[in-house]
Amino acid sequence: MTARRLKWPPAYGLARSDNGRRLACVGRNVVVLDMRERVRLSSSHPLSHPAYTSFSPNGEIIAVKSTGGRIVTVDPNTGTVVYDYANQKDGEGCGVYFSPDGSTLIDGSWAGVFMLRRATDGTIIFRDSYEGEMLPRISHDRERRSWLVQHSPIVREGENQSRPDYLTLHRWPIVGETARTFAFNMHIDAAQISPDGTRFCFFQKWADRRVHIARISDGQIVSSSPVIEPGGTGSELVWSDDGECIAALGKGKFVFLRATDLAVIGQVEMDYASSAIFMQDSDEVVLGSWKTSRVVRRDTVLRR
Repeated sequence: MTARRLKWPPAYGLARSDNGRRLACVGRNVVVLDMRERVRLSSSHPLSHPAYTSFSPNGEIIAVKSTGGRIVTVDPNTGTVVYDYANQKDGEGCGVYFSPDGSTLIDGSWAGVFMLRRATDGTIIFRDSYEGEMLPRISHDRERRSWLVQHSPIVREGENQSRPDYLTLHRWPIVGETARTFAFNMHIDAAQISPDGTRFCFFQKWADRRVHIARISDGQIVSSSPVIEPGGTGSELVWSDDGECIAALGKGKFVFLRATDLAVIGQVEMDYASSAIFMQDSDEVVLGSWKTSRVVRRDTVLRR
């Protein structure tokens, strides 16, 4: 099947295998594509309202999490459920990811629980609770050795607004009281660590919605973007593999930023834009929306 004949699915969320061969698109169904052959490997509906997915390091299993928090693992070749963790009681939360060796799943909840569970049977290995907080985002570096967790305090009784958000950085193996904290006295969103683990980016929320980049070494903000107008499809920030470019979700478009100074170097308009991912060892960027997905080439949309 050629690229022209492939019907690209909707993608509220996107995930790529470590070798770049496979792509998972989360919409009503979870669709896995072979990006080299441009064919569908599977299309499944492993649980109600899938929201997040990620690949194991070897690409042979994907974890899928619903909006309600339930997690299953799925064979990407067939769409068959491998294991159902039946963890609905954990409630809503952020994405779910595999450890460096694929033996452990890492995720967080809007109830403030950061959890590691054995991938084969769901046994809880580590659990840390942050009372009065939500954990809306977890990200990791290329080697899955550095893990960045976004913390959003909930408005408490008697408060007019919530306390500022902050980030914690955990090194693998995660054992508890070893995390570093980064705080900027602002409300943040979509925090994402860079592939090499030396920087992280995030949206500053509300009136001045702009992207900032900070160093891991000292937590200092080193670059800030122009204001990027929000749309109605959430927030998303994605690094390119080489760390030179960031795709940011704006109103009805994807905005591409140069990572050295966060200057705008390109944009692609797209209705109901929602997700993006840079393909490995390729000039291609996959852009997802509530309606469809499409592939663009960096050299056609970016100005240097």
